[in-house]
Amino acid sequence: MTSVILVDDVEDKDDTSSFDILGEYLSIKDITVYRSDPESIVESYKKNKPDVVLVTVLTQRGINAIQSLRKHDLDAKIISCSENEHEPVKYVDHHIDSPYEIDSIIEKIKELKK
Repeated sequence: MTSVILVDDVEDKDDTSSFDILGEYLSIKDITVYRSDPESIVESYKKNKPDVVLVTVLTQRGINAIQSLRKHDLDAKIISCSENEHEPVKYVDHHIDSPYEIDSIIEKIKELKK
């Protein structure tokens, strides 16, 4: 079974985010979903050993999470998601600009898992 960690870099969310909806949809599609805050990504990655990590890059917290994970594991499969391209795109395996097309994210997860 495929597994992913979703890392949302936005603090103090009052509403359901598109990443929350993505997590629910991935679960429906039989993908195991773990969640982590950016500061705990390395520990969560070690514990859960996911196939892919999806990180929102809307703040510096997302950039830091990607850099920390890449330092820990050069082979980690990372997808960044943001409203526009940011610096860490060079540290990830794939970048997706919003609005996100969920089916294309699932396709990319399966591709990176191979």
